[in-house]
Amino acid sequence: MSEEITASYTITPEVFTPAFKWHYQRLFRWKWAALVLFVSAFTFNAFVNAEPGEDKRALVINLTLANTATAVVLYWFAKWLLSFICRRQITKLPAHGLQMDWWITDTGLRSKAGEAEMTLPWTFVAETVSTPVGTLVYLQKNIFNWLPKQAFTTDSCYTRFLSLAAVKTKHSCIG
Repeated sequence: MSEEITASYTITPEVFTPAFKWHYQRLFRWKWAALVLFVSAFTFNAFVNAEPGEDKRALVINLTLANTATAVVLYWFAKWLLSFICRRQITKLPAHGLQMDWWITDTGLRSKAGEAEMTLPWTFVAETVSTPVGTLVYLQKNIFNWLPKQAFTTDSCYTRFLSLAAVKTKHSCIG
């Protein structure tokens, strides 16, 4: 590929919140399974250790309903809290409100926001993860750049970028 791919967007919470959502989903997806396992073990333990003569079915049903309701409330609260924290972090970025321009070539990625410029050879990219709404470009496990799908001029430009990222980096898809 010799043609340069360009992308451009303004750094706002609306553009960046999905990046944090996908990043955190990727990091915490197995932790939710652990929570379900813990709740199940807690219910099973209560069932096994119930006093003789207790109605074990009622105990298990009550604990299951209580644990399920608690898990649902915690899930929605965590989702709201994450969204609140992400929006706050984004508005505190020094680059908040600036135009972010990207140029992608065979050799790497180049970006500019305000007076700051960055050149990133593909060898310095640890991993790329594409989502339905954009791509996370990881420099380290928890440090990423965001290239939203809407930032590209056409869908074919975004598809070319994904193909190049798949060839040049460890690439995966979620969502």
